[in-house]
Amino acid sequence: MIKIIATALEDLPVAEEMIKDVLQGQGELEVIPLPFHSLENVEKPSWFESLINADALFIRSGIVDKWLIDQLKNCKVITLHGVGVDQVDVNHCKTKGIIVTNVPGGNANAAAELTIGLMLDALRGISFAHNSMLNKDWDKGRKIGNELGSQKVGIIGMGNIGQKVAQLCSLFGSEVAYYDKYHETEKYKKMELKDLLKWSSIISIHIPLNNETKDLIGLEELKLLGEDGIIINVARGAIINEDSLSKALSNNTIRWAACDVFSNEPPNFNNSLFSRRNITMTPHIGGSTFECLDTIAKVATNDIIKAVKGQNPDNKVV
Repeated sequence: MIKIIATALEDLPVAEEMIKDVLQGQGELEVIPLPFHSLENVEKPSWFESLINADALFIRSGIVDKWLIDQLKNCKVITLHGVGVDQVDVNHCKTKGIIVTNVPGGNANAAAELTIGLMLDALRGISFAHNSMLNKDWDKGRKIGNELGSQKVGIIGMGNIGQKVAQLCSLFGSEVAYYDKYHETEKYKKMELKDLLKWSSIISIHIPLNNETKDLIGLEELKLLGEDGIIINVARGAIINEDSLSKALSNNTIRWAACDVFSNEPPNFNNSLFSRRNITMTPHIGGSTFECLDTIAKVATNDIIKAVKGQNPDNKVV
């Protein structure tokens, strides 16, 4: 009997019924609220023994650091709820012989649709107009905007989500180009990053966070995008330097930003970004659809079963 621990919070759920359906009696599931901080120097919660005795971890909430990995007694596989693996010390898992898997593309539709929504909001001022109506101001929100089909959309990262965003933008009639060091496609023009920033009216970010991509977009890059430019980030917050973004918005170096992700989550609401009026912010909801949760749970559980049985999982990271 496979013992699976899934980590989730009220606002970061997992599709429990889908997991149970895939298991078909081969295992048992327990869901715990693993926090986004280390458990090393804190009082251990009531579910800690269950966590360290599990055969498999399915991580949506929380972090699995080196200390916690060292406490795991039976764990054979850690599966991430999505493509990003920055919540887990992957290198230490490798040294301990613990398999790590993810679910690439599981949230592609959900994240791409949110990206398009944020683009439309930035171009048409939907949230701005809504807030004007709440303030009983009819005229203030009636600004003239732009159509997505008239835009040059530059995509940073042509993976599963980037390709889906490109496809949707093309359906609107947008010109699309991209920058990616690791993926190639003949459907769209590939550019160097600086050239893409100069060319684009909208930049959309769809790359993982790592040492190479942290602070990839700073003030100089935003200046290249220009005063009519819009930047969208539904990937990871630290890819854009938040201080630089705040400064660029304050000085109207760019037209608008939309962020679903932040360097720290939950963010510090004293961050100057929250005093800017030319930004749309959402609380990391890129993958928050029922369809996405079911897809990820199904793929992740199948990989867990394979890994625990000594078979090769489909989406092995290490």
